[in-house]
Amino acid sequence: MIEARAVRMKKKAYRELQKHQLPLDFTKLVAERRANRVAEYKQIAGNHDHQYDIQKAVELENQFNEKQRMTDVLRLGGLPASLAHPIARAMMS
Repeated sequence: MIEARAVRMKKKAYRELQKHQLPLDFTKLVAERRANRVAEYKQIAGNHDHQYDIQKAVELENQFNEKQRMTDVLRLGGLPASLAHPIARAMMS
């Protein structure tokens, strides 16, 4: 029953839309503007993702370098691994 009513309303809305159809040149303009907005959004999203990927790569490399530096410092201090590793883990987190 609900589905039948939805179908009737959909048909009625379609008939009303056909009565008030927009001019063809206006619909082309709307479609072109929509396509331009979608393309612009895709380009902006792509640039943002690219910038984010670069930033993420730099952050990961910095974290790796810092971890290596800290383990080298702790290793040079002559601490046993059982003491040095928990300290390094605590400093990195």
